[in-house]
Amino acid sequence: SRLIEILRKMQLCDNFGVCAEAKYDPSMGHIPRGFSGATGALEQVLLVMVMAEPGFPLPDEVYSGEPEEDLKVLLSSRYLRLGENQFHRNILQFLDDVFPMFAGNVDELLKRVWLTQSRHCSIAQEIGNIRKSDRLICTEKHLLEQVKMFPNAIILLAGGKAKQVKKLVRNSVECGAFAPPGCNQFKVRKSQAQAVEKVKRHIRAYL
Repeated sequence: SRLIEILRKMQLCDNFGVCAEAKYDPSMGHIPRGFSGATGALEQVLLVMVMAEPGFPLPDEVYSGEPEEDLKVLLSSRYLRLGENQFHRNILQFLDDVFPMFAGNVDELLKRVWLTQSRHCSIAQEIGNIRKSDRLICTEKHLLEQVKMFPNAIILLAGGKAKQVKKLVRNSVECGAFAPPGCNQFKVRKSQAQAVEKVKRHIRAYL
């Protein structure tokens, strides 16, 4: 319930109109989003994966504008479960590698991971960027409150934009982005393999 309340408040964020390029248009798929997981106890979450920001809404991504109803959809992990695109498939593969005992079992994986963003609204150019100061507005207001909910988790910062928040989070490791085009580079895949080993060392104390 504590985590749900944080996410509910984020849907009503008072930084709309302040945060650069933040857009609230539920009928077009634009709401604070890009989070899922933590389907068990908060203490079960051993990994928090922080990405850059949500990409453009998918063609069928439409929301009601009612925070409680929209959270039900967002937390269903529908697109992740379907492996909707390469980004989602790469995340599932990473989780299978980190938790090989639960490989292929999305329900068990989602008990042990919280997927989120350094910024929770899309930006105008999907592979573009915004000023670090604007990104940190969302990080400080929303991401850090989420991270506090998971005392046993190691934090993975995935991609250059997510790494901009490094000084604000504890116990973090880094790797390249899971989204194309960067995810197709050899050095990015290598960084992800290295991150798998670092995360596995962390979780051994809990599994």
